[in-house]
Amino acid sequence: MSVAKSKNSIVATTGNKAEALLCSQANIRAALELHFGKPIKQISQISGRKKADNLIEFDDGTRIPVQNKNGPCDGRGHSVDRRKVSLLTGDTGLHSLLEKICLKKESCAEPVTIPKAVSELCGSLCLLGSDETVKPKYFLHTTMDAEATRITTLSIVESDTFMARVKADMFPVMETKKTCVHLSPNLYFQRKGGGATDHSPDDIQTKLRFSPKPSKAIPHPTDLFSLFTELPLV
Repeated sequence: MSVAKSKNSIVATTGNKAEALLCSQANIRAALELHFGKPIKQISQISGRKKADNLIEFDDGTRIPVQNKNGPCDGRGHSVDRRKVSLLTGDTGLHSLLEKICLKKESCAEPVTIPKAVSELCGSLCLLGSDETVKPKYFLHTTMDAEATRITTLSIVESDTFMARVKADMFPVMETKKTCVHLSPNLYFQRKGGGATDHSPDDIQTKLRFSPKPSKAIPHPTDLFSLFTELPLV
């Protein structure tokens, strides 16, 4: 009897396929060579839980780590980080807030106000990581065909440009909504969950929404995807 895959599992699988196709699909390399204006020696996948998914190596010896997100830009967003509460900066007030709101630990003290400066630290940590050797220099976005056998669109943005906009749009203080803690209209924390089969369901997951839909609370959300440049695939 086969076990049905969860939505998160399917997203992870197609994401891994996209990372592999970035290395092997000929028109991807051609599009990136045209964008950067120099020949590429190879594109490889970066193993392990790193913030960069692929490494682009050029003939001139330069190397560019990139992070790729595959699939729709709306909805609940892309998962960009997962870690224990205690590993989200050293701010104990933040830890208390996450335990109270996301993990529903009633024994925790009343939530405190977490300022934008802490949100900025969290954003950098969760999106770029702390390992300088594999910090993404660019973010990529891909979509694939229905069979997940070929990348059909490829877009790119410099990480400095992307992060500047993410931080500029952060709330003055973190906002709580039901079981989530929001840093901005595009970035929020939630309990990972995953059911009985997940080894660490109480980890905190960071979710990034490129193009959130307007709501009463946020009638004009930032479309982060507008920062990306689509590269022609011929």
